[in-house]
Amino acid sequence: MDSELFELRRSGVGGSDVSAILGLNPWRGPFDVWLEKTGEVDQFGENPAMMRGRLFEPAIANWYSEVTEQAIEPGELIRRDEWMIANPDFFVLSDGGRDFGLEIKTARSARKWGDGGTDDVPVYYAMQCHWYMACTGMPRWDLAVYLTSFDEFRRYVLPRDEAIVSALTERVGQWWERHVIGGERPPIQNASTAANSWLQETFSANNGEVRDASSDEAELAEQLRVLKDKIKELSTAKKDIETTLKAAIGESRGLSGDFGRILWSSSNGSARVDVKRLKAEQPEIYAEFLLAGTPTRTFRANFSE
Repeated sequence: MDSELFELRRSGVGGSDVSAILGLNPWRGPFDVWLEKTGEVDQFGENPAMMRGRLFEPAIANWYSEVTEQAIEPGELIRRDEWMIANPDFFVLSDGGRDFGLEIKTARSARKWGDGGTDDVPVYYAMQCHWYMACTGMPRWDLAVYLTSFDEFRRYVLPRDEAIVSALTERVGQWWERHVIGGERPPIQNASTAANSWLQETFSANNGEVRDASSDEAELAEQLRVLKDKIKELSTAKKDIETTLKAAIGESRGLSGDFGRILWSSSNGSARVDVKRLKAEQPEIYAEFLLAGTPTRTFRANFSE
């Protein structure tokens, strides 16, 4: 994303921000959006999933246009009021001009995707489409997705719902006023890379004090203890099932079915440096290539039995 477009998107709430603000996005949360809009973090780079979507977008759009026999044109950034912005992928055209919008997606699995022709799409994508309808006033938004694991295209139709549009505008507007205009930092409730990076940078050092926990903090600590016990139990169960499946796979490479594929692949292993021996036998070389560490803080939770 170029710096000019990034600054424009930072000046308001866009379609991909809405589900995060509402706590419906599995990858981002309200705190991540706040970091971006207030300039607390720099522009994020493009991850592999984002690159896949960008590269596949023209082909999926061409598929949609061909199967629907409707012309499309690329969208552009649209601003409604001072803080509502949309950056649609495409618009679907009729003789009278732009008829409705079109969003393009890729997905590795069909989980959370319903039958084509319905509006049964993952909630975070549905919120994005409804937000675009709120910003543009359009009566409908289509979504075309390419499911890579199945080599399958699907088309979905989301009609405008005034109740959803009104609720989104109100709730997201209140969030914007309170946290961006008002400057109130939202709670940190998601373990995103951005949130953890901000915490490490903001609280890079400690004062050495171990203080008494408040009642709320003690409750969170107890929740963490319970979760750690459950994770341990689930990890043991997972290993048991994996061992049973390995025995079932035997000399085969793996298994396949409606669940997907489970592989037990072979490899020659990867070479690694014996750091302990290098340090003992070649201390000068070890010291020459030793990099200075970056100050960081480590989180540990030790619970009483």
